[in-house]
Amino acid sequence: MSEVNRTKLQQENQSKTELNNRNRSTVSVEPVHSDSKLYSTKTNPTSETENNHQSIRTRNSSDENQIRSSSSSSSSSSSSSSVLTQQSQPIRPRRYYILTNAGKPVWSTEKDDESTESGDITSQMALIQAILSIFENNNDQLRYIDMGSVRVSVLSKAPLYYLVVSNWNEPESTLRSHLNYLYLLVQSILSFKQLKRIFELRPNHDLRGTLVGTECIFESLIDRLQWDLSMMMESLRSYGCPSKVRDQIGRLITPPNPQRQQQHQSSTSTNSKSSDEAENQSVLFSDLAKSLLYSIVIVGGKVVSLVRPKTHSVHPSDLQILITTITSSSSIKSSESSWIPICLPNFNRTGFLHVYVNFLNSSIAVVLVSKDRNGFNDLNRWVKSFSKKVLECLSVGEEEEGKEEDSNVKQAVDHHSTSNDHDECLGDDDERLIGIYQKLYSSLHSLDRRDLNDDNSIPKRINRRKTQDRFIFFKNCFEAVVLIVTKEYEIFVTVSSMIGSYNKRYLISVLNRLIDWVRGCRDQLFLINNHCF
Repeated sequence: MSEVNRTKLQQENQSKTELNNRNRSTVSVEPVHSDSKLYSTKTNPTSETENNHQSIRTRNSSDENQIRSSSSSSSSSSSSSSVLTQQSQPIRPRRYYILTNAGKPVWSTEKDDESTESGDITSQMALIQAILSIFENNNDQLRYIDMGSVRVSVLSKAPLYYLVVSNWNEPESTLRSHLNYLYLLVQSILSFKQLKRIFELRPNHDLRGTLVGTECIFESLIDRLQWDLSMMMESLRSYGCPSKVRDQIGRLITPPNPQRQQQHQSSTSTNSKSSDEAENQSVLFSDLAKSLLYSIVIVGGKVVSLVRPKTHSVHPSDLQILITTITSSSSIKSSESSWIPICLPNFNRTGFLHVYVNFLNSSIAVVLVSKDRNGFNDLNRWVKSFSKKVLECLSVGEEEEGKEEDSNVKQAVDHHSTSNDHDECLGDDDERLIGIYQKLYSSLHSLDRRDLNDDNSIPKRINRRKTQDRFIFFKNCFEAVVLIVTKEYEIFVTVSSMIGSYNKRYLISVLNRLIDWVRGCRDQLFLINNHCF
């Protein structure tokens, strides 16, 4: 061998050795594709030019090593890395994970099965925690990973991490909203103060044992997040009934004013016995008014009437968690009355309230939220005094509803809220349509402007008018969707794409008729005039 060739061979061997040594000090995230984008709290997602094919750095003792996205698979990589692996494939159910900052699993929609391709849950959680710790070591937090057709969103709420993997092509704000609901649900079971104390005493505590028996609540919440648009809008699902029925029920579940009650009884009483009874009732009503926070009647998870104190407002996300907890438990439905401790994080995340629940039948329930932990007996006696009247009012309301000529229009308007098919898997059409609604809603409220400029985003044709009333139009080969925003309403209307393309005058006439109908049925469709005490 000539000396020149020998020199070249030595140089090649030396370069290979240096490359291998460099690779040993490089942390490679295998599942992330070469065109992936990772965003953290220090990253501005609106700047596409700065974040295109962005790499994330972590400091080493000798140099600054780069975490690169690798498209090639490694034989030594763990099978748990498939948590973030996603190829081009049809829409699949979203996957949710909750873990501690020590990497211990808390809850997941994935089953713990080592024989599956994704591996066991413990290994998956360990991988997730390792990735998140890289950012925390640099005083940063990973927000989400964009892998084209797949997005991974992360919510860090010490001492827990919340994570979701989805290929629904929804805006990132939607995924963060889902994770926030999971965070609120955990806090409703374990208050912020309790959770903090547990992990201060035992950082490696396994929270799964503490949450035993709540699996049905988590599953019910995840199911609702897939199809219930009221969760996305942070609103309440209102039960449609005549306004006079809603008002009558609101009066029934309002604790009377003790002073007015005494005045009324004194003016109508004729003997000392009735006067004594009025005084006793006044004391009882006074205790209820002091301790009661909310009185609610629900039918099939929809709110008929809601009563609150004048000094307290009600946060829709708290009520969503409360209603999900009540309607997901078969034991609560089968019991005559139940007494449940719960934390409403937006009201007070450090303490617990107590909820009285009485299912009058399989779908109608009276829900009372109280500050008095010993108030069960008083609330139980009070509910029994008006429960029959509530059933009578609702039966009259259902009869009047059946006589309406526009009932078919109402079903079309309230399709996603009244459909009973959500217990089964959503079809591709439903998933696509819900994704469009999420995109339009996000663009309307400027929650995720980056999605409007993304080549893979759904709404590519949006007409905005910078006026008080806004009109957003989107059309694809399947349907045309219109979002109308006024002072009072946000209305989504979906029609055939043929109508949206060739008969826009007809579309506008349908929209005007629909808006007029909604305004005419305003008190019947929505919770407008809530009672206060």
